[in-house]
Amino acid sequence: MPDYAHEALFRAYIQAAAHYPLREEAIRIYFEPWSGDAGKAAFYRQIAHADTANIEAAQKRYAPTDFDIHLTWGMRDTFIPPERGRQLQELLRAKSFTPIENAAHFVHEDAPRRPSRLVAAEHLILLGRGPHVRDAQWYWAAARAIARNAKLA
Repeated sequence: MPDYAHEALFRAYIQAAAHYPLREEAIRIYFEPWSGDAGKAAFYRQIAHADTANIEAAQKRYAPTDFDIHLTWGMRDTFIPPERGRQLQELLRAKSFTPIENAAHFVHEDAPRRPSRLVAAEHLILLGRGPHVRDAQWYWAAARAIARNAKLA
């Protein structure tokens, strides 16, 4: 496939992973590893493996962990629908499932501030359980800076 056709197909594919239009800068960053002969071949191999049978085979290997898992899911995800996220929560016995409205598969692009705040909140919870409560202000300040600097798509 010619490079221009591959890039056009990639752009359509990657945009389908987002609820809002992706920024050009984001598209370029995501495209870079999938460009060139090796990247192009890897991209189509990855798509070939993303079928229901492969997903179901992988899910058979999922098991609860000895650490907390918190899932964040875009409720407009058409790649892996929210129902699958709920199934994953059950399989892994995830501690939480946070639905993100108006976000698709690329939650980090559609709602970049939400994951930052969730991570910050979890750090505060973890810190509150341990001896480093004094560091909570630093983590909270860092999380606010990350959220403030996150660009909305």
